[in-house]
Amino acid sequence: NSETDFCAKNEDFLKYANELVTAINEKNPSNIEALTNLTMLSGNAEDIRA
Repeated sequence: NSETDFCAKNEDFLKYANELVTAINEKNPSNIEALTNLTMLSGNAEDIRA
């Protein structure tokens, strides 16, 4: 979730969001722990988010 256009239009944020949606669609995590541990092209979802 982003609250500003500065964040929402940031290239890195958009790349992360697109990769996360793709990973969710492909791997269908069953809970929040599985979601935060998803491996994406750029690495672990939670590590990238931080």
